[in-house]
Amino acid sequence: MLKHNNNNDNLKIFVVDRIEPPQDGTIFLNPLWEILKELSGMGCDIHTISSKNDSWQNVHFHRMRLSNKWPIFLQGIAYIYSIFGAILIAKKNKFDLVYFRSVHGRPIALLLKYVLNLNYVCEIHGVEFFENEYSAENTNSFKKIFLKVKAYSQIFSAKNADGIRAVTDELKQYLIAQGIDGSKIDVIENGVNTNVFRPFETSTDVVNYKYKKGIKESSNVIVWEGYCYPWQGVEFLIKASSLILERFPNTVFLIVGDGEMLSSWKKLVHDLNLESEFVFTASVPYDEVCSYINIADVCVCPEINDERNDVTGGSSLKLFEYLACNKPVVIGNLKGNMKIVSQSGTGLIVDAQNTVELSDAIVKLLGDKNNSVEMGIRGRDFILKKYSWSKLSQDVFYLCKRCVN
Repeated sequence: MLKHNNNNDNLKIFVVDRIEPPQDGTIFLNPLWEILKELSGMGCDIHTISSKNDSWQNVHFHRMRLSNKWPIFLQGIAYIYSIFGAILIAKKNKFDLVYFRSVHGRPIALLLKYVLNLNYVCEIHGVEFFENEYSAENTNSFKKIFLKVKAYSQIFSAKNADGIRAVTDELKQYLIAQGIDGSKIDVIENGVNTNVFRPFETSTDVVNYKYKKGIKESSNVIVWEGYCYPWQGVEFLIKASSLILERFPNTVFLIVGDGEMLSSWKKLVHDLNLESEFVFTASVPYDEVCSYINIADVCVCPEINDERNDVTGGSSLKLFEYLACNKPVVIGNLKGNMKIVSQSGTGLIVDAQNTVELSDAIVKLLGDKNNSVEMGIRGRDFILKKYSWSKLSQDVFYLCKRCVN
């Protein structure tokens, strides 16, 4: 963790991202919300934008009408209205600082900085120049122009920020290479809600959930979860599965998530005649992801070594979620993920694009249950010590504290 001073004065922070208030009886999991929830518990007064006026402990939600389902011109008008609304909220509440994570917060934060002299902190958790290259391939010319403007705005807003939270060392180095002052960048990695992502209490819970999902009690289960992006490397897991099935024929592969690559991965499974061994859940409620992880014998994170992953370094939320549930892992050799697994001794590191190497690692863990269980236990212990949101949010607090004007 970062070294902090001992001044624990509370902060009044305006988060100019849209966050919906959690509903009674539901679990609302979102990296930004996890941080806000922890900051409010530390005594900070948090205000954010939402679809309705509401409050939760020290978090106050200010109503601004926005919807992705509206026509583009109406979305534009509503967004301009929200910028002026944000200025009025800031004038009324006299915040210490502005904080944002998403692209929608950038213009608002910049305007509040130069109109009301409010310093701001931004999060950098990816490089939009690379991520937009994937999505720009299948979009129209207007969309491509928008994506380029969006990518440049990420660097511009970072240059004007008073503090930056980068989730990996590699992202910090990327920002420095773009001419951004490294002294204002703190590396504060991703984390996990360890109260939600935790092991099932009994083996009976595992059997029951397998039964609920139509999986035999005796089946080995391999789980991947996340957004279906091109850099995730799931196609290599699919290609490696035939080798795994030769050694452990009673194995089911669960692909939990949705996204642009889902149809392509399904086609690959069909072409390899593996449809009876693979289950694609598509999108599931986030709080149900934990249950899928808990029936796994091995969890995988086969992200590939492309330019995007080399620059971002790898700080996969899925990896933290796997480890928090006591699961052994097989991961690709991305620097950030490798550091976590190497330090914790919770799995095996491979060249994920080498299907023989990937399959051999999974087979090794399936064939040594005792060692796999020990790896899983070490993983949760490691997460509890270093990567719970409660610990990481303390770093965010002191970054914000340092940036108050």
